[in-house]
This record gives sequence, structure tokens and C-alpha cells, in this order.
Amino acid sequence: MTLLDPRFWIVIALAAVALASGSALVGYHHGVKTTDSTWSARWEKRNATDLAATVKIKQQAEATEQAHQKRLAEVDQHYQEIIKNDQIAHDRDIARIRAGTLKLRQRFTCNTAPSSGLPQAATAAGGSDGAAPGGLRPADAEVLVQFADRCDTVAHQLQSAQAIILSDRSEEGAKP
Repeated sequence: MTLLDPRFWIVIALAAVALASGSALVGYHHGVKTTDSTWSARWEKRNATDLAATVKIKQQAEATEQAHQKRLAEVDQHYQEIIKNDQIAHDRDIARIRAGTLKLRQRFTCNTAPSSGLPQAATAAGGSDGAAPGGLRPADAEVLVQFADRCDTVAHQLQSAQAIILSDRSEEGAKP
């Protein structure tokens, strides 16, 4: 083959194309590896940052939950103490009523005007509210004390519920 032979130039051209294609392929492969390693490093860094943030958020959530549990336990303990003390006072009052050492007076009397034609209720010697000298009957007094105890229980339940709600709202306000 000589320099003037067209086959020589075709072989040279094919060799040049093959060399250029090989170089481009090697360059592309090298670029992909470099880009992949760069992005892999970035993703690993981002994943590590995300993991650290997730662990921190979980720890904060656990601390908040523990504080909330503690506050609920305090509210419950306070409520149980109040209920226990109220039950002791209630039992003591009922026992005193049954024993006759505690008498409740009537504070509700009908005061009618003299011009109505109805007789006036006579006032007791020692009282100015028109209560009967003996006070309420023991059964009536016991019913009133039991009703008052139920009312106190509901009031304490409401106070405990309000304490829990206020505690929850204060925790929500503290969140970022």
C-alpha cells in the first residue's frame, strides 16, 4: 500500500475513528465514575445529616412525651389525693349525721307578707333565719351531703381536666 492508494487512507481514517471513539468512550466512563463518586459522597453526607436530625427530633419528642407523662401523673396524683380527702370528710360527715352530732339547718323558708292571708312562719328562739329548732331530718341531711359530695367530685374532675388541657396548651406553645 502506498500513500496514493485510497485503501490506505480508508484504513487510516478507520483507525482514527476507532481511536477517537475509544478515547471518547474512556473519557465518558471516567466522567461517569467521577460524577457518580461525587454525587455518592454528597448523598452520603446528606443521609448522615438527615439521620442526625432525625435522631435529635426523636430525642426531643421522647423528652417532651416524658415531661407530658410526668405532668399527667402529677395531675392524677393531686386529683386522687383530693378525692381521698373528700371521701374521708364525706364519710365523717355522714357518720356525724347518723350519730346526731351534726345537724344541718334549713335556710330556705317561705316568707309571706302579712297581707296575703297566710300565717307567718314562727322564728326559732336562737336563729334569725326561720329554721326549725331541730334542723333537717338526718335522712334529708344525708341526702344533701351526698349530693354535695357528688358535686365536689365533678368539680374536681373538671379542675383536673382543665389542668391537663392547660398543660397540653403550654407544651404546644413551647414547640418551635
